[in-house]
Amino acid sequence: MLGLNIIALVMGYAAIILIARTVYRDNRITLVTAILLALFAQAIFFTSFIYSNIFAFACISWACLFLIRWINHDGIIPIIWIVLLCAVAVLVKPNSWIAIIAISIILFFSMLRQPKIAKVICIIGCSVLLSGGVQRQYELRSGISIGTGTPKTAWLVMGLTESPPDAPGWFNGYAHSVLQDNGMDIEQAGRVIRNDLDKRFKELENDPAKALSFFHRKVLSQWNEPSFESVWVSKVKAHKTATPWFVNSIYNSTGGKIMDAYFEQYVQLIYVAFVLGSLFHIIRSHKKETRFVNEQADNTVEYDEIALLLPLIVFGGVAYHLLFEAKSQYALLYIPWLIPSAASGLVRFSDLLHRK
Repeated sequence: MLGLNIIALVMGYAAIILIARTVYRDNRITLVTAILLALFAQAIFFTSFIYSNIFAFACISWACLFLIRWINHDGIIPIIWIVLLCAVAVLVKPNSWIAIIAISIILFFSMLRQPKIAKVICIIGCSVLLSGGVQRQYELRSGISIGTGTPKTAWLVMGLTESPPDAPGWFNGYAHSVLQDNGMDIEQAGRVIRNDLDKRFKELENDPAKALSFFHRKVLSQWNEPSFESVWVSKVKAHKTATPWFVNSIYNSTGGKIMDAYFEQYVQLIYVAFVLGSLFHIIRSHKKETRFVNEQADNTVEYDEIALLLPLIVFGGVAYHLLFEAKSQYALLYIPWLIPSAASGLVRFSDLLHRK
């Protein structure tokens, strides 16, 4: 499974590099994207965590690449790949719905600019996935109803609850215990969840300062924790053999302090560079001339909705985890989707400095 995680991460990175090349058409931005991805050590450490996050990340990254290429060149094959990759991503990680919504939004605005029936079909395909089409197919093939399980609002209650010690909205077991505490009765659990949710909404509504503090701390606990639990997920699990000295150093000693300092500087660089890239994009988009001529590479970069796809997924993730269950590890795999814009920001800022 570790090998599959590594392969999935590399495949996801390959898609992001190709997205950078397709969107910006600047070899310098593509190169900087590849370098920044390679330097994202947190994702490398995270491959030791056997879960579906990385595989879903790879599927969504390739779906985004096929979407961008299809918007530029059309064709039926990319549509099939987009829908299939989204289906697999949702199957292994339901949070992939966030990315599918972003894909549908980009498709919608692209359709307004160039109305085509194929784009409508792709939107419908993604919508079917969102409505549980994958689960329904499994039920038909197995003859067994999977059921609804714990209501999804349980994760909303958990995401709005203080979880000691000082972990606002983090996992506290509520989504698991609420069904067990109510005798596995889904309807009764649903009533309890609704009551708990109403109570929490009223608490936050009646004390705006407390609500602001809660969400502020929740955002910081996820997005300003630069290791994103990438080392912790390996440190806390049982090891069948003795860990090498350098691993122990990363877990408990000097190596860990060095890595923490590196993680912090890297994440700050990505955030600042992403903001720069976004500002340059906004400035260029509002000019009459919609194409920026790269004098060194003799290429042009067209700024349109495809450049917004990956950032839109990230902002969707921020909004989702602002309300629902929080963990800094959930934020980890959104960082690579910021990198093409961050690379663009670094290159454009470098161009600006050289012109002065």
